[in-house]
Amino acid sequence: MAGGGYSGGGSIEEINVTPLVDIMLCLMVIFMIAAALVVAAPKAIEVDLPKASSGKVLKEPSTFAIVYGDKEELFINGKAFDWDSFRREVRRQRALDEKVQAVISASAKLSYGRVMRLIDAIRIDGVERYALNIESDSELNPKAD
Repeated sequence: MAGGGYSGGGSIEEINVTPLVDIMLCLMVIFMIAAALVVAAPKAIEVDLPKASSGKVLKEPSTFAIVYGDKEELFINGKAFDWDSFRREVRRQRALDEKVQAVISASAKLSYGRVMRLIDAIRIDGVERYALNIESDSELNPKAD
């Protein structure tokens, strides 16, 4: 046979691993791209937070996030709720841990009264500890950065 490399009845003493390495590298690239797409950025709800410079980082392990959007949409930990089911979920969070803390991200476009209604509702439902999420404002306090 011309150009075959193997010519006879003896055993094969070498295995060419180059095709195997090529396939493994292709699979590795595919998995890296797939992993990047799966882990990409977490889904978030855009809220125009009010600015303040006196905020502190929370170090409380038992928290749940409330987002009150521009169009008065309510979300707890990324899941949308209407007002009644929101109240039930707040009570459920309180039942899981009596020292639970709510972190409220309310849009700056919402009226003060709407935000106070939300805070009043979670307090009535048993969550006494809450924090208001802010966006840092270095104009008010240049030392805060």
